[in-house]
Amino acid sequence: IDRFQIDRAARRIEDLYREKGYYLARVTVDLEELEESNIVLFRIREGQRIKVTGITFEGNETIPARLLRREVDTHIAGLFRRGALDDLGLDRDVGALVAYYRNEGYLDVRADRIIRPSPNSKEALVVFLIEEGPVYTLHSLEVEFAPGADQAVFTREQVQGLLALNPGDVYSKGLVDESLTAIRSAYGQ
Repeated sequence: IDRFQIDRAARRIEDLYREKGYYLARVTVDLEELEESNIVLFRIREGQRIKVTGITFEGNETIPARLLRREVDTHIAGLFRRGALDDLGLDRDVGALVAYYRNEGYLDVRADRIIRPSPNSKEALVVFLIEEGPVYTLHSLEVEFAPGADQAVFTREQVQGLLALNPGDVYSKGLVDESLTAIRSAYGQ
């Protein structure tokens, strides 16, 4: 009897239920049956299927909720949408919000989510908690060549002309990646 594997199997069963919208599903192992007859008996309490009936954002002081809503994949239940509550999907949504904020210059952003089930446990409100932190701007921007690199192809000024960022701009990972792509492309040609 490997209790670790048994517990792992119980968690996988719970995860399957959560994927189907049964967020309150609980799986336990009958330990008496296991001790007496070495039979693994899973006891499953399905609970009710929970639908997402609302999504809100707290702590977003500078970026409006309508823009943040575009970044999350979790949807509110409607006529053609199930709106199932999914832990993994919510975790991906939190990651997408953090990536969005970092691309907007909020490098110290922190985000999380809270699920507030209704009293009847059939519906839930998802609240994304956001702590923005300060906006980072570029004080200066310099181009440096690797030691011993041949600088005859482009001058510093030419390379700086390829950059999508300028001093005083809000730091954006997307613009940094765009600048690197432009430089690689120029050297590739």
